[in-house]
Amino acid sequence: MANPDPIQIVITESGSEAAAAKISTIGTAAVSSQRNLFILQSALRSIEVEELITKVIDLADTFAQLNNRLLYVSSSQAEATVAFDKLAEVADKSRTSIEQTVDVYAKMVVATEGLGFSHAETARAVQTLNEAMLLSGVNTRQSSSAVFQLAEGMAMNSLQGRQLLAVLKQMPAVADIIAHHMGLTRAELKAFGTQGKITAKEVIDSLVEASGTIDQQF
Repeated sequence: MANPDPIQIVITESGSEAAAAKISTIGTAAVSSQRNLFILQSALRSIEVEELITKVIDLADTFAQLNNRLLYVSSSQAEATVAFDKLAEVADKSRTSIEQTVDVYAKMVVATEGLGFSHAETARAVQTLNEAMLLSGVNTRQSSSAVFQLAEGMAMNSLQGRQLLAVLKQMPAVADIIAHHMGLTRAELKAFGTQGKITAKEVIDSLVEASGTIDQQF
């Protein structure tokens, strides 16, 4: 596990324009994506200076926490930075928060450790999962609960019981993706789950395989 670099925030200028101009310097300590920093600058220009400074500090804290989460599943700061930039792109494409995207990715990396999946494949699986959840009409609270159950099942390398039930009820599009990959109906998938045959590898393989189709539907 790599050690996170310290983040220092120093603000010495006043005025919303000057403060906004400093966001790139402040944010770079937490994330290298210049595109995200430009969007951040544009969105915050109209906010009063004190509120702006507070929000920038909060954002820096959030990005630092996300960076630490990625460091836990990366071999170096450089690898964590590459992962963050990729996941920021995934979150944008799948219209999902960066916080949830990083959380799902980290859980999947841990759950599939030793199975031979690259971080790029895992990120692609996360994008498909995010898109499939939205296609299922799942709200944020439901999706968080369902993702937790899915990740728990993957961590045990067997999606069954309440974990599988959560996927079937709250993420039907995801259940269909897994079932199609395994050549099963949704009812047969439930039966397979009781036998412990829905492994973490099957879940990742199914999401990667369905990525093109889900992208078109999305």
